[in-house]
Amino acid sequence: MAVVRCVKKLGGIEGPNIRPDGSRTYRERWTVTTSSATDTGSTVVAHAALPQLNSAYAHDQRALVTGINPRQSDESPTVWEVEVDYDSQHGDPDRNSDNPLDDPIKLRWDVIEVETGKFYDLDNKLWADSAGTPFADPPPIPLTHLVLVVERNELSYSAPAALYWGNSVNADTYLGADPATILLRTPTATEEYSDGISYWKITYRLEFNPEKWIPYKALNVGPYYRELPGNGGFISKRKRAMDDDNNLGGTAFLDADGYKIDITAEQPTYNAFRFYEWRNFSQLNLLYA
Repeated sequence: MAVVRCVKKLGGIEGPNIRPDGSRTYRERWTVTTSSATDTGSTVVAHAALPQLNSAYAHDQRALVTGINPRQSDESPTVWEVEVDYDSQHGDPDRNSDNPLDDPIKLRWDVIEVETGKFYDLDNKLWADSAGTPFADPPPIPLTHLVLVVERNELSYSAPAALYWGNSVNADTYLGADPATILLRTPTATEEYSDGISYWKITYRLEFNPEKWIPYKALNVGPYYRELPGNGGFISKRKRAMDDDNNLGGTAFLDADGYKIDITAEQPTYNAFRFYEWRNFSQLNLLYA
């Protein structure tokens, strides 16, 4: 007379379902198998692997279990389907409106001005002198990064979670922004106390880059370039740009294969690198108060 198996169903999760006041509900579905056909729903809901009443949802600490509803399967009397309901609007007296964990999140927009180099202006005009020779260095062009600052009170601060999410880039469309455009800086936290309650004020900074964080693009330019050999040969050789009569400070613009290109006739190329981890930001439930 016992539970022998208890698993959360894949694809059985609902939510968040958001009400007009911002409160949220979730639902999980579990499958429980008992050892006897005479086991009751009370045996099922008491099993330790199932979430219990007033326990918090894993991805939204303000949402608590408000209902556990077991139903015996029509196909087998030892199999039970269990629905677990969570609600961020609940009657837990220990989490009433005086609890700092129920305080609404605070949002603030900051701005960071960075500089980028452009070899062509907005009219697609090459950064070059009147003879058509490109200048060695493009002018620094200001580029605005908007930063969304999110402050919220949480029960605890997890250093491993902060390191996991810190300096990662959105793999999904998030807050209306395309993948690779938002960098989440490592969350910071300060411990606070209110009426004997210890909690953490955690700050998240999401930096929006209109030119995307991934890939990082490095201008394909260098002191050497490849040159095809003469006499029908197939092995390219390495040549120093400084030895050319008309070089740009000892450097050459390169194509994807390392061959020199004429910047007055062709667009510069870039090498792509990745320095940030991809993360699915929707799993953060960051804007749910």
